[in-house]
Amino acid sequence: MDNVVIVGAGRLGRALECILKERAGLELWDTDFAKHPEQKELAEIIPTAGFVLVCTPSWTLREALSQIKPLLDPMAVVILFQKGIEEQTLKLSPEIGRDVLGEEQPIAYIGGPMMAEECLLGQHSFGVVASQKEEALTPVLELFSGSTLRLESSSDLRGVPLAGVLKNVYSFVLGLATGLGWGKNACGWLAGRSIAEMDILMEKLGGDVETVYGPAGIADFIATAFNADSRNRTHGAELASRGSSVLESEGARSLPALLEMVPAEVLAQSPLLRAARDVAISGRPAKEVFDELAV
Repeated sequence: MDNVVIVGAGRLGRALECILKERAGLELWDTDFAKHPEQKELAEIIPTAGFVLVCTPSWTLREALSQIKPLLDPMAVVILFQKGIEEQTLKLSPEIGRDVLGEEQPIAYIGGPMMAEECLLGQHSFGVVASQKEEALTPVLELFSGSTLRLESSSDLRGVPLAGVLKNVYSFVLGLATGLGWGKNACGWLAGRSIAEMDILMEKLGGDVETVYGPAGIADFIATAFNADSRNRTHGAELASRGSSVLESEGARSLPALLEMVPAEVLAQSPLLRAARDVAISGRPAKEVFDELAV
């Protein structure tokens, strides 16, 4: 039962394959056969897996888990990575995992700065694994021990995925500022305000505020918001500079659901979150919105 199956052969799935390349019994699978033509059938590889790493987009997670559920060993640890909110239910990925797989299945969540491009080059990455089950935490730490991914552990299974959502949204905000030509001084101020808002939102939405200041929060935010290759940042920059973008990012996609979760009095304390709403949802010109922020 030490076999490892990675579901999803996108950038993250490939990065994890690289990180775990020394492991025997490692299998990669994707719904798109063309991404990994030598893959085996799910029915062949899931039943013998001790770990299943689900690397699908957040909006396809429920479907992916439903597909593997009948094949899972009850002791297999399911590891999730999605940094989004399910639009219909406002649930984070571990909550979707419990919905589909039940309370008994060991579920863990990994967040933190894990840029796929750097992982594929063998560079170090850092994260935090969260679970409320010790039988999930210890095996996951052992799975990645000695690899280029260094993991801390946490019991904050609400806050760690929520931090991933927030860092995506606020990286999108930094992208908007970048697209408007804001300089380093202004973006430094904006980053500080972003972290302050993440702190407030984490507390009000049921996570541990300390999580904001760990790998899943501030570390991942810095890695994403100031990375020219970041999809969230690039989406914001294009939207601000051109008025439109062909890109789709987790940050912008999560924004409507996040706004539904945030009480009105908390939104009133969150001018950057309102700015993201005004540009991405209400369609106000980014320059007009950000000029108001700078007053």
